[in-house]
Amino acid sequence: SPFAARPAHLAAMAEAPGQALMGAMEVAPAAPPGQVVMGQGGFANEAWRQHGLTELGQHPRVQIQQQRRLLEALTGFEQNNKYMVKDTNGTNIFFVAEGSTCLERNCCSGACKAWRMDIHQLGMGGAMDGMQRFLHIERPFTFTCFCLNRPQAFISDGNSGTPLGIVHEPFVCCQPFKFVIQDPDGNDVLEADTPCIQLPLFCPCPCEDTPCNKVVFSVRDAQSGQHVSEIVKQWVWGDFFPLCFSDWDRYFVEFGGATNPEYKAMLMATALFIQMRFFDRRNEDKKSTQPVIELLL
Repeated sequence: SPFAARPAHLAAMAEAPGQALMGAMEVAPAAPPGQVVMGQGGFANEAWRQHGLTELGQHPRVQIQQQRRLLEALTGFEQNNKYMVKDTNGTNIFFVAEGSTCLERNCCSGACKAWRMDIHQLGMGGAMDGMQRFLHIERPFTFTCFCLNRPQAFISDGNSGTPLGIVHEPFVCCQPFKFVIQDPDGNDVLEADTPCIQLPLFCPCPCEDTPCNKVVFSVRDAQSGQHVSEIVKQWVWGDFFPLCFSDWDRYFVEFGGATNPEYKAMLMATALFIQMRFFDRRNEDKKSTQPVIELLL
């Protein structure tokens, strides 16, 4: 199992007595033309459905917005990232906090770097008081070079450590911006990709409704190849002038046919993986072509 290679503290939690790994994905029921209905089994685990999954299942779309860290903007010294997840009405529903060490943030970059995040469900009305940890994302350090030790992140329940799935970046010569979402047993469930040659990567622009404003990652069913949903990276003014604007990296996750809350959670984690892999400031040398250069590693 791919989870055998994850950090020891996560493996210990998942292998505790009475905590079995989740099974493989069930076959999805037939759907009307043009509509994908994702499987109802697979990642299911009643122990943590009671928390963030119930909330996440109510939303067809979420926005992930990185919050400005003033010290980082002033000095360039990397701090742990923080993100707010909003619903379609702009209400805060989840809070994401990175928990990487100073060494990991400032001495490692690119495809090798390690990081970890916790996703918390906010209280009533988006209140920070009383928030509960929902998911944990662990990206262990790897020596990545071309096809060797490709980056992957392990997603698990934030309380019990029960595995939810894996986000993996394979080595593909002709499609470098590709990500595979797997179940805990390493079976491919969803795939996300975007062309590596496009204007928003080489000439990003924060002006909305322009051809250079959004990078769209299409998400497909790994078995049928049918389009399921989208992950959209939108350039904002804070990406170019971090000291002057409080809104930094912004993503939209259009769940579309992924109606199962477990798949929605994995897609939200995939958006964060994409952000940390290619668009986080600690990867950059202030050149707009840096995400494309990163593909060589």
